[in-house]
Amino acid sequence: MPTLMNSAACVVLNVLLYASCLPGQLYAQQTESNTKEITIMKTINSKILNEKRNFFVYVPASYSPKELFPVLYLLDGEDQTNLAAGQINYLSEACSVLPKMIIVGIANTSRTRDLTPTHSDMDYDGRIDTSITSFTKNSGGTEQFLQFIGEELMPYIQQHYKTAPFKIFSGHSLGGLTTIYCFLKHPDMFNAYISISPSLWWDHEFLLSLASEKLVPGSVFQKALFMSDGKEGGRFHKDVLSFDSLLKIRKIAELQYDYKYYPAESHSSEPVKALYDGIRFIYPGWLPEAMDTNYLSVTAEILRMHFQQLSAKFGYVILPPEAALNELAYYQLSDPLRINEAMDLFQMNVQNFPFSYKALEGLGDAYTKKGDREKAVAAYRKSLALNPKNVSAGKKLMVLERNIR
Repeated sequence: MPTLMNSAACVVLNVLLYASCLPGQLYAQQTESNTKEITIMKTINSKILNEKRNFFVYVPASYSPKELFPVLYLLDGEDQTNLAAGQINYLSEACSVLPKMIIVGIANTSRTRDLTPTHSDMDYDGRIDTSITSFTKNSGGTEQFLQFIGEELMPYIQQHYKTAPFKIFSGHSLGGLTTIYCFLKHPDMFNAYISISPSLWWDHEFLLSLASEKLVPGSVFQKALFMSDGKEGGRFHKDVLSFDSLLKIRKIAELQYDYKYYPAESHSSEPVKALYDGIRFIYPGWLPEAMDTNYLSVTAEILRMHFQQLSAKFGYVILPPEAALNELAYYQLSDPLRINEAMDLFQMNVQNFPFSYKALEGLGDAYTKKGDREKAVAAYRKSLALNPKNVSAGKKLMVLERNIR
């Protein structure tokens, strides 16, 4: 039985997945929500912004009645959603090193307006530009944009999808500026923040001054914050280092914080690495360490305790990943001395995912190995009732029913 793919393998295959696994017409889909489609474009009318807003939604491949999913709200959705969906789909479905989650990628209409907290006529090079073509002309709308997210977009997502109370906010460049601003001014909007190459140079380093005001010694931020930059250099890198230094000097209580510098990555290429590192930083140790080192030592009780601790940390009920648990159970089942341990794991999977034909087939295999044919038959029948096309369960059932007669 192959073991669960480790984290190193996930890193190697991550870029390959992004290049190859996503359907070519990903953004062309405009149907109603369907969990079989990896990403769907939707539109809502915003009264706050007085315009229609497009956003892209990724949902996990399957829902369980018992599962809730954290939500990643992603800026520059038309550019970033493919990347995030590919990474998270692979890391959660194939590697099981992250929870399955929902991604909401917010598309731009007026990027500079929405992703700048103040109005400024100064560009990156320090020149004042008040011309009609200036990219800063409509700047300063972040507060209204965050109001749209909190009062219109989030309620829509919570109404239409099975959302957990844990929310992540991620942005790149001006989007990174927006995530830092939200972290400082409205920290309770999200539980975790990913800021990739934030444009802290904006408006005479406005956010550095705001950070100095908000992040006073002794303040408490029970949040996670990941920040990064690439080889932008100059004042861009200098301002990021200033913010990093401020956070470390002030020693903010209960803040889970990390900063990474990617000297080999450009401003455009950096999000591939930074989003991966940021999401892994927010979710360390998703599986028990023994899942990578000694499968035979992992019992149902160890898994139960581990995910109870994760549930307490993240604030909602978290179940062991079905695929990882199924693989572990089969591994235990291959050892004649650990059939009872395997049975406990299969039973846990069925209890957590009662509508999974795979979990029920696994339970049938365990009963077969144990010699309890009647219970094996019952499990296979339930598996087939959920998925009549499950050929392997059908063949196993035919053999058992013939032997029982």
